[in-house]
Amino acid sequence: MPFGWGYNVYRQADGGASPATEASRKNTQLFSMIWRSTDDSWLDILWKAGKALRIRPDGQYTATARDVMDCSYFSDGGPYSSLLATCRPDEWLIIDVWDDWF
Repeated sequence: MPFGWGYNVYRQADGGASPATEASRKNTQLFSMIWRSTDDSWLDILWKAGKALRIRPDGQYTATARDVMDCSYFSDGGPYSSLLATCRPDEWLIIDVWDDWF
């Protein structure tokens, strides 16, 4: 059975001036997406580069809007680029991740 990852990306309720923590509250959901590829996902790329921080071991991360936007998946004008562009570049986002079987 094929496997993928689901992502919900949120702004922080406090404006995201610093990395999110377990206590951070979510505000506006920017987008939700499913990644179905055998390649590393955009979050894997950020994590391996040290640009995404794990908030909780059950699949919650934080990264800046700039770093997310700089991933090739978004920087080439992909479907979520315009939503990320509404954020300040240094704004820290909350990223929820779950496994998705299809």
